Amino acid sequence: MSALPDLNGKVAVVTGGASGIGKGIAARLIAEGMRVIIADIEHDALEKAAAELGATAVLAGVSDAGSVAALAEVLAAELAAEGSKVGASVLCPGTVRTNIGASSRNRPAGLAGGGLTDVDVSGDDNPFFRWIGPEDAGAVVVRAIKRGDLYALTHPEWYAMVEPRHQAIAAAFRQAAEAS
Repeated sequence: MSALPDLNGKVAVVTGGASGIGKGIAARLIAEGMRVIIADIEHDALEKAAAELGATAVLAGVSDAGSVAALAEVLAAELAAEGSKVGASVLCPGTVRTNIGASSRNRPAGLAGGGLTDVDVSGDDNPFFRWIGPEDAGAVVVRAIKRGDLYALTHPEWYAMVEPRHQAIAAAFRQAAEAS
């Protein structure tokens, strides 16, 4: 993705934009002058957030192919109107204070069960966790977009936790290449 240092007048689509990290990202992007479309599965929360932020609301659950298609159509129309190039950033969040502990409220009925339960970890007093707010996560995304970074990392100090896995994957690729 190329850097986009000036976000004013650009268009962004934020999934999960009615609350938590998504809403924090949308708020930061709007503060940068972007036109923001927020998508969420919770109608009332979506409408409230859109009105509060000044964003365009699209009712969409990303686990539903039809909703994703509708979201893509809105994005395509907005981008065509602007003559814009498409960019994407992937947020890799660490511990962010959100309402994810109650996320089963949005789980599609067809995916219910499976032993998943809501757990509130936000109150855990774990010295390994550095908690940030949703708008702090939004600031990380804004910085990534401006710099052209594909990955927006809220907790870069956590690399030591993922490095062994990345090394193991790289070693597996090397071994596979040598074997072929």
